[in-house]
Amino acid sequence: MAIDGTEPGSVGWWMNRLWRKLQADQARFDLLQAYYEGRPPLAWGSEQTKSRFYRFQQTSRTNYAAMIVQARVERMGLRSVKTAASEDPDRDAVAWRLVTGNNLDITFPEAARMAQRFGRSYLATSSPDDGEELAQITAEDPRQVVIESDPVNPNKAKAAFKLFHDSEAGLDVAILWLPGKKHVAVKQRTAPTATRSLRSGGIVGISDPVKVSFSLGSYDLRDTAPADGEEASDPYWSETYDSQTVPVRELTNADGVGIYEMHLDLLDRLNHLNLMLMVITTMQAFRQRGIEQSADQGVGQLEERDETGALIDYNDMFESGPDSLWLLPPGAKVWESGQADLNGLLQAIKQAQLTLSAVTRTPMTMFTPDAATQTAEGAQLQREGLVFGVEEFLRMAGRVLAVNIALGFEYMGDTERSDPSKVEVVFLPAERYSLSEMAMASQQAATVLPFESILEAVWQMSPQQISAAKSQRSEDLVLAAQRAALAARSQPGAQQGGSGGAA
Repeated sequence: MAIDGTEPGSVGWWMNRLWRKLQADQARFDLLQAYYEGRPPLAWGSEQTKSRFYRFQQTSRTNYAAMIVQARVERMGLRSVKTAASEDPDRDAVAWRLVTGNNLDITFPEAARMAQRFGRSYLATSSPDDGEELAQITAEDPRQVVIESDPVNPNKAKAAFKLFHDSEAGLDVAILWLPGKKHVAVKQRTAPTATRSLRSGGIVGISDPVKVSFSLGSYDLRDTAPADGEEASDPYWSETYDSQTVPVRELTNADGVGIYEMHLDLLDRLNHLNLMLMVITTMQAFRQRGIEQSADQGVGQLEERDETGALIDYNDMFESGPDSLWLLPPGAKVWESGQADLNGLLQAIKQAQLTLSAVTRTPMTMFTPDAATQTAEGAQLQREGLVFGVEEFLRMAGRVLAVNIALGFEYMGDTERSDPSKVEVVFLPAERYSLSEMAMASQQAATVLPFESILEAVWQMSPQQISAAKSQRSEDLVLAAQRAALAARSQPGAQQGGSGGAA
């Protein structure tokens, strides 16, 4: 079915509008992805030497961007979900099954990683597949998905659009979500899918999404899926929902930018300093030697030609080697280059790392594991900045996940759990403690907090771990009581008292 895009608010109008919005950020995303993969733009240099110097420049790059992102994502983990139908006040086993059934404990960190990298990512909910019980909740790449927010209520999405390529089906697929409706358009891809060259380095395991273009005239709008008994050629069909909620929600980083996006110049500076260090050390890897000739005519002067008039090749004559012996005329001196002082350059690199650590709120120990450049108090303050940033992101992400989980239950017909205002997503603590710190804190809190609160707040256990610990503690208390009773009966005084009573 042809797609009409002339009428404002129509399916084609929305697809065109969101396609342009998606395209607007592609160049920016490509640049941020290049930094994340460890293949940022190379340091500038002469165009004449670019091809010969290319590989040398590559080795000067250090992937700080991925380290900055990973420092945050490592502290993000799902702990439990609570709903209005929770029998256990700490968690809802049914809601947690929806989480684990969609691998959200794994895919949420990936969505967070994309949000930290690009400034935003998305979570999408769809109705259960035929024969399946659980709704689907997926992490979506911002290079393929975009939404249009309501200008009056930015927390509400008016429309969402996804454009991607299915290599198995050989289709380019465009999906438009509007309230209560999912519209699907497809185009047959005849040309083979191009793969990205790894000549510029980067991570081999990371693959960029296939670039897909969109135009209304080349796509066919699909109707709803065929009736029962009719075989469908692929899974891409339009759908109608009772819910009027657009099932795509946005995860955003602070200010909508990547965590290292505002510091690309600093990353370039570090790579440039590393390049200068490599250039100097490479040039000084071998000492340069020369022969100084006296200014006096005939004193220390080396002949330019031999007796036959041929030019003398002194490079071949004065070959360096452990058994070489050179015979020089009187007054000639051998000159040898010295080692350049690299301390200033090394200090400049360390200072740039300190600056990057400060502006991105990443602990300096991530860049210099020996932590010799920091005091204990400074390291603690930097870790606090990292923790606060993670907690800020998780507060927003918790509400986004709650809406997606509630919508999933709505698609599944569970009205008791479909109210997002009564769904709470609990994350693992962003601050992690050592065993010695937790043991000391639990001793100090034993007279203040109940046992279960100590397990949660101090030992940072999940609800499942707390439930198992409580059960095991009850067994330990029973065994302890049994041992105490046996010990009391085995004491001599207890035995005498027992026999006297029998007499």
